[in-house]
Amino acid sequence: MNFIVIPARANSKRIINKNIKKLNNKPLINYVLEKLNNKKIKEKVYVTSDSLEIKKLTQLFKKIKFVKRPKKFASSNSKIEEALIHLISTEDLKKYEWVITVQPNSPFIKLKTIKKIINLTKKTNANCIMTVSKNVSDLWYKDKKNFFLKRLFPNAPRSSQKRKPLYEENSAIYATRVKHLLKTKKIFDKKVFFYEISRIEGIDINDKIDFFIADSLKKNGY
Repeated sequence: MNFIVIPARANSKRIINKNIKKLNNKPLINYVLEKLNNKKIKEKVYVTSDSLEIKKLTQLFKKIKFVKRPKKFASSNSKIEEALIHLISTEDLKKYEWVITVQPNSPFIKLKTIKKIINLTKKTNANCIMTVSKNVSDLWYKDKKNFFLKRLFPNAPRSSQKRKPLYEENSAIYATRVKHLLKTKKIFDKKVFFYEISRIEGIDINDKIDFFIADSLKKNGY
């Protein structure tokens, strides 16, 4: 038995009121709310937030329950785990097996991906699952004195088609066993099961450039 959470605090530094900012004429959070309000989602769905505006938006979706998040768990330094644990305590959800976290800043996430993660919770013996995107970039890092760049994988082929891919955490969806979260206060474990999605589906809006790209994609039918 699982439940789903959309964590959506009020303030954001890089984009003011990001979660309710209009993306292609629709509040950003609505893209996720609409998917999770679908009758194909049987799980309980919650929004945890300190925002009155987000509360008003949530109330338009009958399936989704708004839970007020205390300010101490809604600052820029707050951890997502704190909000999840507060929700579990407030709504008495300790007996549930998995908490599935769907981020409001991932407007391209698909309903079938959410359902895939739900199905994976029934099959894996891992404590955590997350969505990832494949990355074949040629990555470099600064040396200790910051004078030069060094290649992270110096023996990797120069051709991207021949490189062994890395997998980038895209922050769209996380699933964590409730017992593991309450015991460790972490959504991760040492071993994390994963589900790969495309780079577009995995777009994580963090700054104005991300927002511009996402808005352009939406306006072009994605």
